[in-house]
Amino acid sequence: MPLNSRTVSWIESLAHQEGEIASGERLSIDIVIAKETVLKNETIHYVRALQAEFRELSGFLNRRLPSSSPRIHVVGLGETEEGFLIERAPLKLTFRAQMGVVQFVCERLLTNELQFSGAIEAKFGPFYELEWLFLGKPVTPEPLARHYLTELLQATGQLRH
Repeated sequence: MPLNSRTVSWIESLAHQEGEIASGERLSIDIVIAKETVLKNETIHYVRALQAEFRELSGFLNRRLPSSSPRIHVVGLGETEEGFLIERAPLKLTFRAQMGVVQFVCERLLTNELQFSGAIEAKFGPFYELEWLFLGKPVTPEPLARHYLTELLQATGQLRH
C-alpha cells in the first residue's frame, strides 16, 4: 500500500534528524520538528486541493451560465504566497494559507467592503493524525468549495440587483 503524503513527510523528517544525530549536530529525535513538517506540508496540500475543487466547480459552472452572466475566475496568489482568489464581479474571495490555518475573506473589489470571512484550522488527534475543522467540525475541500461557491454566487447576485 502506498504511503500518504503526511506519512512520507513524517518519515523524511525523522530520517533527516537521524542523519543529524549521526553527524553529531543533534542529540535526539525531536517529535515537534516532525509534527511541524507534517503541518506545513498538509496545509499546502489542503489549500491546493481546495483550489483544485474551486477550479473544477467554477469551470463546470461557467460553461453552464447564460452568456450574459459574469464569469468566475480562480487565480493563484503567486510564487511567494500559498493561496488563491476567486473573482466574480463585483466580489473577490481570497484564501490564504498559514501553517495549520486557511483563512478566507470575501470582499467587494473596489471598496474592500467585507462580505464574509472565516478560517479552516488543522487539529492533531491521537498519533499525530491531522484533521481540518471549520467551526469545530471536520471539513474536506469538496463540500467547502461547493458551499462557498454558492455563497459567492448569492452575494454577487444580490449586489447586482
